[in-house]
This record gives sequence, C-alpha cells and structure tokens, in this order.
Amino acid sequence: MPSDRELAEQMGVSRPTAREAILALELVGVIIVRHGDGTYISELHNRFFASGGLEFGSSPREVMEARITLEPPVSGLLTRHIDESAFGPIQDGLDVAAGLIDDLSALPSFVDLALRFHAQLAGLCTNRILNHVVSELVDIDRQPLWALINQMVLKTKQSRVSVIEEHQMILETVRAGDPRAAEQAMRSHLHTNQRQIFMEDELPSQPGTPRSTPTASAVLPPPAIPTRATERPTSRTT
Repeated sequence: MPSDRELAEQMGVSRPTAREAILALELVGVIIVRHGDGTYISELHNRFFASGGLEFGSSPREVMEARITLEPPVSGLLTRHIDESAFGPIQDGLDVAAGLIDDLSALPSFVDLALRFHAQLAGLCTNRILNHVVSELVDIDRQPLWALINQMVLKTKQSRVSVIEEHQMILETVRAGDPRAAEQAMRSHLHTNQRQIFMEDELPSQPGTPRSTPTASAVLPPPAIPTRATERPTSRTT
C-alpha cells in the first residue's frame, strides 16, 4: 500500500487523518503494518469488502435501521420470560467491558464485548425467527465493517462510559420485567448509536441528545445498578 503521506496527497486529507484510517484498518485486520517494511493487504480484505462488508449485502445505514426496528421490541419480549440465571453471563460481560474503559489499546476487545451484549440479549428471545435475525445483525465475526465503524466512534473515554451505562440500563429494565421501559431503553441507545455513526445532530422522527447526556435516563428513572458494574466508570460512555 502507499505510505500515509502518499495516501493523504491522493485523497486530499491531512497525514494524521490518513494515519487514523490506516490504524482503523489495521485494528480490524484488513491490513498488516510491518514497521520498516511497509503496509500490506491481509487475506481478510476479500471478506471485508464482499457485500459491502455486511452479511446481507446492505449498507451500514440499512443495518442500523433494521436494528432500530427489531431490537427494541425484542427487548420488550424478553421481559415476558425472565430467567434470572441467564442474565449472569451478560452482567459479567458488562463488568469486563467496564474494566477496559480506560485502556485505549483494549478498544477492539471493548467493541467485541459491546456487540456481544446485543447478541446475548437476542439469544434469550424465545421467538426463534427474531432470535436468529437480530443475532445475525450484530454478529461480530461476520461484520468486520462494524468493528471498524464502532472503533472509530468509541475512541473517547466518554463514549465508552456511555455505552456501558446504556447497556446497564437496558439489562436492568429487562430484568425488572418492564417491557415498555426495556423497549424504550434499547431504542434510545440505538438512536444514539445512529447519530454517532452518521454524525447526525438530530433524527427527524425522534430528537436526540448528545451521547454525553444519556437518552435512556432522560425518559426512564435510573435503575438500581450493581456497584461492581459501575465502580470504574466515572462518566457516561457508549
């Protein structure tokens, strides 16, 4: 591949911007940087660019719209069949992710855990069709483009803190057996993600607030959050 200087000149951007793009591609395994030798395309690039990098050949916006349509009602359905033992691994994942907030080098692992949260929740849905479709939409192993997108969005500590708090809100409302609150918490979270990913200040159908101001907590009373899940974060994240 060309150097960052050459890429910057070709694309008409600054060298820091070109370096950031190269780093993002390296993080998801699309390229391999060999210091002192050069930058090379990895074998993963064919998989990354096939069908736009998404399982269904859809654009990131279409995938986001599908998630906003499906995941909130699925969260509401989960409140009908509460199996408290099934929430343990999900809470454990949240705790591990919270412990990675301050470590930028652990960003790929943080993104992995954030996507697993959604996949784990979908996996609890007793409707097998919804279970399968939503799980496919957030399947981290088959959507490398989302890993890239999320890593770019979650570069700041504040964005990572917000994610943990929003995920905790979703989990607590599901465990409380409140379908309306669970659905609203998930919808607020996904709308915030959409604004962050596509750099939208506001959605026409649902005005939003910056991620630094939790949308879920703006419409729902804060649930009792286990101390161990929130000891580390000091501010809101993704």
